[in-house]
Amino acid sequence: MTDRVLGVDICRGRVVACLLTELPIEPHETYQDYEFFEFPLTRDGVQALLDLEPTTVVYEPTGVAYSRAWVARIEESGIETMAVDHAKLRAYRKGLGLPDKDDEADSLALACYRLDPMKQGRAAFLRKKPPIVLEVRRLSLRLQHLDRRKSPIINRLKQDLETCFPEQATKDCDKAPLFWGWLAGERKSAKYDRLLEQTIGLGLYPEIRTEAQALTQCLREETEIERRLELLIKTHDEFRPYLRVLSRWGFGLRQQAILMTQIFPLEDFLKDGKVEVRQRRSRKTGKKITQHRSLRRFQKAIGVAPTREDSGDVQKRRRSGSSLCRKTLWQWQFTRIENLSIKTRNAIVLEFREIFREASARFSIADVSHLVDRTQLQNSTKLKGVRLKLARAYIRRKVSIRLFYDLVNELRSD
Repeated sequence: MTDRVLGVDICRGRVVACLLTELPIEPHETYQDYEFFEFPLTRDGVQALLDLEPTTVVYEPTGVAYSRAWVARIEESGIETMAVDHAKLRAYRKGLGLPDKDDEADSLALACYRLDPMKQGRAAFLRKKPPIVLEVRRLSLRLQHLDRRKSPIINRLKQDLETCFPEQATKDCDKAPLFWGWLAGERKSAKYDRLLEQTIGLGLYPEIRTEAQALTQCLREETEIERRLELLIKTHDEFRPYLRVLSRWGFGLRQQAILMTQIFPLEDFLKDGKVEVRQRRSRKTGKKITQHRSLRRFQKAIGVAPTREDSGDVQKRRRSGSSLCRKTLWQWQFTRIENLSIKTRNAIVLEFREIFREASARFSIADVSHLVDRTQLQNSTKLKGVRLKLARAYIRRKVSIRLFYDLVNELRSD
């Protein structure tokens, strides 16, 4: 059967598509002469796409919010879908000699990518996540959105309270749902009624109640989503060994959920169910070096391992992987390891606190002199910042290594 590959560039409310049965010899000429398809995100549009009878649909999952509906409808019809990383597609499109990025060029590049015999390996396409992982990710992103909604509302309320109810504005009310419920007129409180009568402020503005009601609605939605998220991850049998490890490390529910979206299943980072380690000779020194490939893939997924971009004598490193995981690890490190005021008996946390203390002392002036100029070396504040940055990077690398092998060992013993 002839492969009918449909490359689709998914836009907001529509897709631009290119159907190929073989790899074109001159992609640039094909781009100039081909009559691209365009379908709206409607029932008729989806049906018109399916009427082309593709055997495979290739897409770029950059606009997750509006690509998910297309992909779900296509897969429901029994057609295989494959996703290409946007960085790989960008490089591939340039290699085809296509013009500046546009929807038509992307759809043609996607179709060519699937038909290219050089793009058939394991790493050519993105691995599909199980539906339950996608749902965990959706709920985690919703909680992130609610956090961003709550902050400006709370800040506005506190500013108003400085004028209207200054005694309460100085209190830490962020974790006081009773106060916000009372302020919204949804809960009774004799205590706050009495304090309001005795205030030296000007009294509550009418707008304050509206803002407080918006905040309490966010809090209710947040509580409901956390309940659903906890039920989802704790009742799924395949998550249990992962959760045992993450719980031992002291990660909270939200942190566990975000990490699970990237590290599950762990088999994606292994080769034939085993940790992949290879020996090869260094191009620069000629000496034998060990490549921990499974570990490296894991580190990149959680945003710890940077991507290298060398050009001549210039060596650059840029962040790669999940920014949410990177933020989660930073939160865990800041609250569990660096904040010594929090007492703990967690053996892993205590171990990394000692490693962090040693790392902070290790990065002396001699160690960082090649990173800063002399004027910066004279500034103790900046030097302290450089030391702290290096120590944190060192800890993140150690944490990723230990976490990976803890997960591997837990899955083996499960």
